[in-house]
Amino acid sequence: MEINDSDKSLTRRQEKNLLKAANAVARSEFANPQREGCPDSETLSLLARRRRSLAESADLIDHIGTCSPCFIEYSRSRAAYKRRIRISYALASAAAVVILSLVIARSLHMPGGHPSPTLKEIARSPVQGDRVTELVLDLRMKGVSRSDTPDQQGNEIPPRLPRTRLSLSIQLPIGSEDGIYDVALISPAGKSMLETRGEAKLHNFVEVLPLDVNLADLAQGMYQLRLRRLQTQWISFSILLE
Repeated sequence: MEINDSDKSLTRRQEKNLLKAANAVARSEFANPQREGCPDSETLSLLARRRRSLAESADLIDHIGTCSPCFIEYSRSRAAYKRRIRISYALASAAAVVILSLVIARSLHMPGGHPSPTLKEIARSPVQGDRVTELVLDLRMKGVSRSDTPDQQGNEIPPRLPRTRLSLSIQLPIGSEDGIYDVALISPAGKSMLETRGEAKLHNFVEVLPLDVNLADLAQGMYQLRLRRLQTQWISFSILLE
């Protein structure tokens, strides 16, 4: 059965409350050596991997919090699942680096010295008489600096964006989570030139934040793109508008 987003919306809150309240005592204070009333291992594994609807699992969650054997088994399954997710992220990122390296090497050896078209530009399409450029902005492997510290991206070449109307898909840094994100574009003088908000979701092991922005009226130059998930600290990336 496919689980919709509403079933997952309280996942972190429920797990945090469960672990915080039960971890100190659940491993030893609720012995149940005969496993009376316990669900089978497959049911615990499905919940740990969020393949079981949380809305239908209230009784199961209550049982886990008051049964030491089930709590221990659930915790192990959940930890193993998170490790697999982290490994998948790492493998996907490594594959992206290899592909990008091959594309760059190929562009440098093209006849006439003309580089191949950028992978980040997907398509151009007319919208209400204007032209909107669809771009992918890949920030997964970019250096990050906090908004209250000096830029630490060093000699890394910043991403470039055209000064036009954009349908932008921002691939967020590895480790980012689903949620609502605030976005701001800061000028070299420190002035906020653009503020917007969007919802990031996981697509093929990559957190993607879609945004529609209009950069046509901005001047050329280096800007700071600032992102933050609600209630978290800003992170900043250098962006060149041209």
